[in-house]
Amino acid sequence: MPTTTKEQLLEIAFDMFLAHGYDGVGISEVIKRAGVSKGALYHHFTSKDDLIAQILQRYFLDGFAQMDFEALAQQPAHSQLGQLVDGYQNLFGPTAALRKYGLARYLALFFDSLSRNEQFAAAVARYYRQIEAALHPDAQPYLRQIEGEIYLSTVLQRDPEFSFIPATF
Repeated sequence: MPTTTKEQLLEIAFDMFLAHGYDGVGISEVIKRAGVSKGALYHHFTSKDDLIAQILQRYFLDGFAQMDFEALAQQPAHSQLGQLVDGYQNLFGPTAALRKYGLARYLALFFDSLSRNEQFAAAVARYYRQIEAALHPDAQPYLRQIEGEIYLSTVLQRDPEFSFIPATF
């Protein structure tokens, strides 16, 4: 449950962007659904682009930022794989909007935002460069398999399943 007006606006706007896409949501609709004044929204966000940038930070980039790349690099390959799976499962954590709309809408907003927001695209690319650099060479192919499983599970409308990850090498 959101505790501040800003949190409420972020949650509502995230839900609306998932449901309707970036182009399908206007600031006036967010204001109306949130039941706040225009001034209240603009107190927290300078524009629609600022609103979406803060949503991207909160619902995508903050999850990436939880990964400790230095600690990951010190782990043996099999431990790295366990941490990767845990990290991905936390990234797609139990947000109400994600449960409501599913992974396909979540990823649609993610990929649409990569092409619309250069800063977001650069941050995501930085994350993947860091994770590839931290992974043991034996673990690197599994990153691609994990990403493929996320894509396939989205297409098949099922939860990602990572049983292909070996317990040990």
